[in-house]
Amino acid sequence: MKKTPVTRFEFFGGPEDGRILDAEALQLLAEISPERGPERISMLIELEPGESEPEQAFWAGSYVAGSAREGTLEYHWAELDA
Repeated sequence: MKKTPVTRFEFFGGPEDGRILDAEALQLLAEISPERGPERISMLIELEPGESEPEQAFWAGSYVAGSAREGTLEYHWAELDA
């Protein structure tokens, strides 16, 4: 069976809902394999955009890789357990 490399990533739910990235853009966020991509992308949310102080940010959750179709890999939002 021939594998098709993933070249596009779609995000569902969470702070990046509706965002679509190409493979080159996602490489800036996380290391990816040419066949699939990262299994999970954690999201750090800044309370005040541009602030770099740790107390100004929190872990909101992660995007988890789902199914791949025709070169597109879907990521779905998973909130952190409280």
